[in-house]
This record gives sequence, structure tokens and C-alpha cells, in this order.
Amino acid sequence: MPSTLKRSRRRELTLTRSFTNAIQSKIHPPDRPRPAVDIRARDVFLTDRTNTQASRQSSQAQLVPRNDRKFSLSIKRQRHPIHALPRELLGYIFLIESHGDFMLPVTMSHVCRSWRIIALHTPSLWRRVTLTPRLDMWAERIARAKSCLLDIELLPWSHPLSRPLFLDVNTVQWYMHLVAPHIGRCRSLRISFSNYAPYLWNGALSVCCRSDSSVYATNLEELVLNYEANDDAKEFTLFSGVAPRLRRVSLDGIRLTWLSSLFRNITYLDYTHRGFTKGHAAVYEVLHMLQVSNRLQDLRICFPSQKKEILYLPKHPLPEGVICMPDLMHLHLRVDGADIPSEMCSLLNQLTFPSLSSLNLIDLRRSPKPFARLSYFFQGIRLPYLSLKSLRLENGWFNARMTRSLIHAMYGLQQVEVQGASASELFVPGFTVRRWDQGGFFAERGA
Repeated sequence: MPSTLKRSRRRELTLTRSFTNAIQSKIHPPDRPRPAVDIRARDVFLTDRTNTQASRQSSQAQLVPRNDRKFSLSIKRQRHPIHALPRELLGYIFLIESHGDFMLPVTMSHVCRSWRIIALHTPSLWRRVTLTPRLDMWAERIARAKSCLLDIELLPWSHPLSRPLFLDVNTVQWYMHLVAPHIGRCRSLRISFSNYAPYLWNGALSVCCRSDSSVYATNLEELVLNYEANDDAKEFTLFSGVAPRLRRVSLDGIRLTWLSSLFRNITYLDYTHRGFTKGHAAVYEVLHMLQVSNRLQDLRICFPSQKKEILYLPKHPLPEGVICMPDLMHLHLRVDGADIPSEMCSLLNQLTFPSLSSLNLIDLRRSPKPFARLSYFFQGIRLPYLSLKSLRLENGWFNARMTRSLIHAMYGLQQVEVQGASASELFVPGFTVRRWDQGGFFAERGA
């Protein structure tokens, strides 16, 4: 009996072995030897985490086309740290950089998909509208700005591969027609012309001079109008006299109707008088502006030499007494000629500013000698003795004797900046003189 069981058991093992060998011969043919398996290498491979991750990446890479496999793997492995920043912070960075380049929003939106989403969901990034021949692009940018206030600019424009664009009245009207429905959304309006063409102001400001509620500049905060070669003596009445938020105004080469409803609340005025008047009429015109805008904190005035035909207006009596500017803190006087204009001397003789803290006297032509009317100017101007802290004199405004007497009279003066003088001429007891970075000298009290 035991021998019979042993024989049957031996026969079963023989059949099982032959069946297994037959199956393995089909999987691994005899002409291709079966590879040997190293147990230790297999265990290391299974326990090594790095090799398992590499095997997963290789299996995923097989699903990517051969040409794009290397590119997709490099993106996953090398993720730039900037993508870890919050979207709000990236949008704020884009907004800061867009102040220097009006095409930067378009550039940022073409970098990658995530940056495009951020740019399209930041309406304030598209608020700057610098009018160029691509009006379809600017119309799209106005739509992307949504409900944000707009910064509209019409500036001298030129392409790097072409000559500067010549602006005539028809082109200007074509540009302004795009922004005419959005005057109420305008936060700032900047118009500047570099070439001469007739009736440019008419073409640019025709949309702002209508007498209806569609041109009310209820959100306007800054207005800049510059056209040095203007030959149109007409006065323009802007925005139907409604601009309650207007605070900053820069004018050069244009005459405006100075309404109290427009310019009563401005705090910054940069005015270059090219208004076809001179002498008594010019002084009266500027004094009327300062009477209306008596809340100014920063005033900049220039009376350049008139090269065009002068329009003499009827003489008006100057206001009796002096005009007080109680909030004026910074006064900049620019001279663009061989001497101080008589209009500037007469104007400052009618003003007083008790809160003045800084006085800048700028010579645009850098005269090598002091101005002939310098003594007449300092005799007429009413400077505060205690509030004035800073004084800057350039070239023709500097006279050593007058500067020393002026410094002695100003008890609150803390620093003096002089350009076009030597250190010995600026020496004053109680002040330390040192070289200024821009080619002059800087004196500070008690330093």
C-alpha cells in the first residue's frame, strides 16, 4: 500500500512539472533564454522610493508624444517661484509696472495662461488709454476696465520703426470721438501736442466744450493741456463748468475760462503763460486765476519770452491790496529768457503767502551772470521770515551779496541749494557748505 501511494505521488509531480515546463516554453521560447532574477536587486528596487517615483514619471511620460515629452517634464520639475505668489500680489505688481509702459498689460496677458487670467481679472490694469491709430485695441481696453475710472492720454506718439505720427485736426477729432462717451468716467486727462497744425485745440476739446450733462467731469482729478506752438487765442469753457474733484492742473499754450466751479478746489497749478497777452493784461489774467484758486498748495509759474503776435486786451484795474494765498507751501518760479520778466515781478508784488515753506527759483537757460532785475524782484516779493525752510537758487537767480542778506533775514531757513556758484560765495556763518550732486553747493544750518 505505501509503495502504491509513493508511485502515484511521484507520477503527479512528474505531470505537474511537465505541464509547467510547457507553459514556460510558450512564454519564453528556447531560442531566447529566460532572464535571471536577482532577488537582492528586486528588493532594493521595490523599497527605494526614488526609483518608484522615477518609474511612475516614466510611465506617465509614455502617454506624452515623443517631441513634447522633454518639454512637459522640464515644466513639472522646474516651477518658477513667482507662480507661488498670490494672484492679488501679482496683479498689484503688474499695476505698478504699467505706469511706465502702457502696453505692459498686453504683454503680461501673453506670457502664460495663469498670467492672462490675472490680467483679465484686474480691471484697473486696463484703465490707461493712450490714443494711437489702433482704436479697436483701445475700445477693447476700455471694455476690460469695466467700471474703473479712466486715465485718457493724447500724447506725441511714434513707432520705433517709423517716423513720428503727424497730428492734424481730423485725426485728433477721430481719436477723441472714441473717448467722448466716457468723459464722466475720466480720472485724468492729458493732451499734449509737439507739432504745429491749425485748430488742434478745437479738435481735441470740442467733445469737452458742449453744454450738456454728458460732458460733466464729475470724477476728474488731474488735467494737463500742453501745446507750446498754439496760435489760437480763443478761450475754452470745459466740462460745462462741472469738475468738483479737480485737484491738479498743468497748462501751457491755452486760454481757459477760469470758472470757480471748475478750479476753486485745485491744490496744484503749473502754469506757463502763452496767452497772447503781456504786461498789465497778463498780470490781471493770472491774478484773476489765483483769486479763484486761492486754496493752492503748490504753484509753478513761467512767463516765457513771447515770439508770436501779442493780443492786447482792455486794461482792467488790478485788485486793491494784496491777494493772500493762505495754504501755499511750495512756490516754483521759472525764467526762460535773459532776465526776469516784468510780469513776474508785478505779479509777486500783489501776492502774500504766510505758510510758504520752500522757494525754488529756476533758470532754464542757465545764465552765467545774475539777472538785471534781481534786486527789484527781491524788493517786491513778500517772503515769510519764519515759515520758509528751503531755498533753491539756480544760475541767474544767484547773487552772493543778496543771497547772504536773504539768509540772514530768514530766521527759519534750514537749507540752501545753489547752482552756478562757488563755495566761497555761499559761505555764511552758521551754515555748513558741501558740494551738491548736480554741480552746485548745498548749505545746511548747524550741520
